Amino acid sequence: MSDNELAVDDMPTIVKKAWETGQAIDLNGIGYGRLHWGNQKDVIDSPSPYYYFLAGVVRRHNMTRILEIGTHWAGATRSMYQGVSDLRKSKIVTVDITTESDSRLAAYPDIKKFVGDGNSEEVFSKVVNEFGFEPVDLIYIDAAHQTMPVFTSFALYTMALKPKLVIFDDVTLNEGMRKAWDLITAAVSEKNAINAADFVRAIRPSPDNPGFGVTRIESNVARGF
Repeated sequence: MSDNELAVDDMPTIVKKAWETGQAIDLNGIGYGRLHWGNQKDVIDSPSPYYYFLAGVVRRHNMTRILEIGTHWAGATRSMYQGVSDLRKSKIVTVDITTESDSRLAAYPDIKKFVGDGNSEEVFSKVVNEFGFEPVDLIYIDAAHQTMPVFTSFALYTMALKPKLVIFDDVTLNEGMRKAWDLITAAVSEKNAINAADFVRAIRPSPDNPGFGVTRIESNVARGF
């Protein structure tokens, strides 16, 4: 596959192809970890459906340079890692305010983690330096589910690292996320923003459907041609 698909396909097609690609990627043993809801104690050690989508996006579009804001127990991080076709060329960086993922990332020495607020000047500088001030392929944002933290992460890292795609978890989870998603959709244009769960329900099959936002940054996709 190539960047050409990102340039010419519409967003529903990009989502559907990535989902199909992800079904062939082995994510056995990769789970969400400790729940953020309910009793916040139980641990999930099986893959969430959207992990296959993330892995499929990475594999389908030959992505190797990836930033994640919001690691938790590194389920999504490790899923995207599994999607990388050539790990020799990879650069994967993840950021979280806790150290909960450290034990699960111990077996992945080529994944770089920074502990702290991804929107702070200190962490932002570390991330940009880690990527050598060069563009990335993908940014995945899944941290504080509030309007300003999400939109700030999007603005900071999209401007600095010029990704081709930016993906957001839980874009319809609450009022704050819906406001953030409205702002992001306006920034990239409606044709380049999609709630993937509206087109492939299996990505987020839970009854409440908290959504899964995917945005394409056209100017950055075009740099590959």
